[in-house]
Amino acid sequence: MHEPEIHQVSSPEDGRRPFIISVHPQTALIHKYRRHALFMLTVSLGMMSCAVWLLRVHG
Repeated sequence: MHEPEIHQVSSPEDGRRPFIISVHPQTALIHKYRRHALFMLTVSLGMMSCAVWLLRVHG
């Protein structure tokens, strides 16, 4: 007779690590969040460049 599987969810012991529950593999999540961070960094730099340009043109 098979014993039922026990699933236990607990936060990581290291408080610096995020607690993420996902059906996707860890490597896929890493790539996804890295792409999003790079995109947001690019957008932020672009917006700051526009702000500096506007201040120089209209300032």
